Amino acid sequence: MAIAVLVAIARQSSDQNPSPPPARTPVSATMDPAPSAPPSDPNDVQLEVREIVVADGGADRTSIRIEHPDPGVQSKLREFLDPREQAALAKNTALDCHAQIAKTSLISLTCVTMVPASADAGVNAGDGGAATEPHYESLTLRFVRGQVKALALADVLRPDAGQSEVIAGCKSAAEPDLACEWPPTDFSISPGGTLFICHGAHCIDIDQADAPNLLRPEFR
Repeated sequence: MAIAVLVAIARQSSDQNPSPPPARTPVSATMDPAPSAPPSDPNDVQLEVREIVVADGGADRTSIRIEHPDPGVQSKLREFLDPREQAALAKNTALDCHAQIAKTSLISLTCVTMVPASADAGVNAGDGGAATEPHYESLTLRFVRGQVKALALADVLRPDAGQSEVIAGCKSAAEPDLACEWPPTDFSISPGGTLFICHGAHCIDIDQADAPNLLRPEFR
């Protein structure tokens, strides 16, 4: 009789205090993973860049031709390259133009010429000639939905990045930091989110290690 009473009490206790249900897997753990980023535009392709010699003469003069399919982009390229090629010919000075990026949606190129050195440049003349220093000029074009735009530095930086972030990245990359004066006199961009800036004859590459995510995502 005592055993029967104990069994009844145990059953009653089990009914009044049932075991907790088995733990359920959180919903978030069973959801499908977030979709990956959409594939890149198949029409956004690397463009052919041809190097050309700008006439013969005593100075090395190299320029480029970029085979972009849009006439508007071609017009912008010619507006930039033609006067620099003609000036180099007229003055018999060196010219070096090259493209850091050349694809359908984005072109960034730089031309370097030699100009008389400024008084504070600290450049010594060689072989008795006049002192010269490099002069950098760049063009960055964005081509989206049939429209072409020449970009300013503010167009390629993150919305919350400006003078402080650029100077900090420059000083992290440069030794000495002669290129870190504000505002830069010139800029261009390179693959991998690298920003190339110049102040006068001094230039520096600021890459992701120096200033992570300094540029907008579409330029990294």
